[in-house]
Amino acid sequence: MGFDAGHALALACGGEDGADAFGDDEAILGGAALSADGATYFLGDTSVFGNNRVAVVSVGAAALIPLAVLDVADPQAIATSPFGDVALVSSARDGDRLVILDKAGAAGPWRVRGNVATVGGNPMLPGDHAAVMRGSLAGHVWVAEVTSIRHLAFRASGAVEEVDAFAFGGGVENINGAIGVTP
Repeated sequence: MGFDAGHALALACGGEDGADAFGDDEAILGGAALSADGATYFLGDTSVFGNNRVAVVSVGAAALIPLAVLDVADPQAIATSPFGDVALVSSARDGDRLVILDKAGAAGPWRVRGNVATVGGNPMLPGDHAAVMRGSLAGHVWVAEVTSIRHLAFRASGAVEEVDAFAFGGGVENINGAIGVTP
């Protein structure tokens, strides 16, 4: 039986055949993403009741298996790489960061690798992601920030690099709320 993102989410959140992804009942879901190969699901917990975190869940043919719970403050949005075991998380608290998750080697455990090195200034309330998973722009991700859009790219090497940052200027009229990309 295959799982699409919505079905896996329902199961991971405690459905009858699900898995207890976080180990407690205090999670409030923020961002979520399914890996390109459909084998790993990432669930962000933005709860104000406990530690914010990202659960990593293996999606098997017959079961969901929790793999890790990683400390990431306010995981608003998650995107996954089309090239392998790497994910990007927008963290809009404690310093506004773009956090990279990966496996510590081919058979290693999931971990927080660190933050994306940005050259277009520090992220400002990073939120929604618009990611392209196939075609000539596969691996490119656009991140909505308060008054800008940051363009990042997953690389086949496992790197996550900033391509550009587009600032719209100050003022209420330049505030982003969401982002979408279409061919």
